[in-house]
Amino acid sequence: MTSLGLLWLGLGLGWMIAEIALARGTRSHVQSAVNRDQGSERMVWTVVGSSLVVALWLGTIRWLPLPMSNTSAQTIAIPLFASGLALRSYAVATLGRLFTTRVAVHRDHTFVQSGPYRWVRHPGYGGLLMAFLGTGIAMGDWLALLALICPIAYAFQLRIDIEEHALTERFGRAYLNYCRQTKRLIPWIY
Repeated sequence: MTSLGLLWLGLGLGWMIAEIALARGTRSHVQSAVNRDQGSERMVWTVVGSSLVVALWLGTIRWLPLPMSNTSAQTIAIPLFASGLALRSYAVATLGRLFTTRVAVHRDHTFVQSGPYRWVRHPGYGGLLMAFLGTGIAMGDWLALLALICPIAYAFQLRIDIEEHALTERFGRAYLNYCRQTKRLIPWIY
């Protein structure tokens, strides 16, 4: 394995370990909250895992290579991956004890509109999509990139719908007004 391959392996394993630790660490937060998850946590993990396997396979075959050198792809991919994970970490830190990997509403849940939530409603998912975009670019193939991004974006969309329904039930008009003022994932666009 090349040093670049080892770097990506380390980055991927580091991210995976951090996500598992985050999920385990927030389990106690869910116990004191009303669970609204509807199985979406498992669905997201299943889609992410499956998409990564398919994308890695397609990346080795390279049926539709990206029109750039490997060096150029990595120069774009690594900062995208790191920036995406930084955005996710910022979103998680902003929510603090309110963050869970399952959709749950606490009895004393507060409505957070600070940090990255000033600009978008779901910066954690936006950060993960940036990281996966970087990962797909690093694979150097259009099909690998699409196999990674499309299913994960769709799974996140389903999850976002569940979260927004739960938040609308909890906060009503205040949350609907916030939705009118902010975009879901990309500031000023979507």
